[in-house]
Amino acid sequence: MSKNHIKVLLIEDNPGDVRLIWEILSEVRDSPFYLSVADSLLNGLKEIDKEVPDVILLDLSLGDSNGIYTLNRVRDKAKQVPIVILTGMDDEVTAIKSLKEGAQDYLLKGRTDADLLKRAIIYAIERFRLVRQLELKQAELKELDNIKYNFILMVFHELLIPATAIKSAASFAGTGGDEAFVDIVKNNTQKIFSLLDDLIDVSEIESGSFTIFKKECSINDIINRNVADLSGLAREKSITVKAESGAGLISVSADPHRFSQALMNLIINSIKFSAENSTITISASLAGPDVQGAPPYAREMAASKECALISVIDSGAGIKPEEKEKIFDLFFSPGQKRVDSHKGVGLGLVIAKNIITAHGGVIFVQSEGQNKGSSFHILIPLK
Repeated sequence: MSKNHIKVLLIEDNPGDVRLIWEILSEVRDSPFYLSVADSLLNGLKEIDKEVPDVILLDLSLGDSNGIYTLNRVRDKAKQVPIVILTGMDDEVTAIKSLKEGAQDYLLKGRTDADLLKRAIIYAIERFRLVRQLELKQAELKELDNIKYNFILMVFHELLIPATAIKSAASFAGTGGDEAFVDIVKNNTQKIFSLLDDLIDVSEIESGSFTIFKKECSINDIINRNVADLSGLAREKSITVKAESGAGLISVSADPHRFSQALMNLIINSIKFSAENSTITISASLAGPDVQGAPPYAREMAASKECALISVIDSGAGIKPEEKEKIFDLFFSPGQKRVDSHKGVGLGLVIAKNIITAHGGVIFVQSEGQNKGSSFHILIPLK
């Protein structure tokens, strides 16, 4: 059977009506319809099990079932298939009721010609497809609302932790050991401001007001500075962060502050998802015309202009194949669990992607799967 054919399942126990439908469909010029017939509800359900049709023509008055119950049985078995009701003139009320129960259309026996039947079938399929798309979109919007709600709760939670620590430290001030309490206040105040900075960045990204200011800068210097700045965080988990540069000094036209922010977010992400006593490697090189393992859009970019390739490689939690693109989306929560106790709100990768995009670059990730590590790559034009 051709892929262009429409598979029609007719569930009808009257041989005369079956013959009539067959003849009507045969009259359709260049008929796209492939008709199969079941003479009872039970046989109809078996036919659906064997091969799901594109549309079902259903008589509600069968020998083994009658009325709306018949529709409900078929609909439960074939939730993704549109149903057109066939009814006699004396039972049009039930046919109209069936529309409220999920049928797409109904046709009166004896008043149906080839054009009407063809139009009813095609319209039922298209109408059902549009309704399903709308339902899926509504479900996606509902899920997004739930994610946003949970995101807001996480933000408040992340602000509450350092705020509580500050309040506790302040209550003990003046009781001796003030230096320790001052350090607590400073460290937790910095956490609050860091989170607020991230939220401001995301707000600017969403509103389109995010800006960068490019100048000639050294990739090597940015990498070395990030390794030094994050050495304390890495040391807490006995993680080694090392820089490798096999291509010598590399300069690019970039916003040094923003580019450093993007790279730092990638390194912090690797630290959070890496086990203790592991190693994270940051490398920089000139990209060749064909970046191995890169997605098509990255290879096209590397082939069309001179680029630098910066990589952050870890042996941590890894990424599921289906999450490689989604991981840079706002509100996306990966399935992998971080190996530290800090949850965070997951804005780092979103901000990193948008910073690199603003530079005319691309960011992508490679991973063999869960618990097999990840390699985050930045591809950025030299000029």
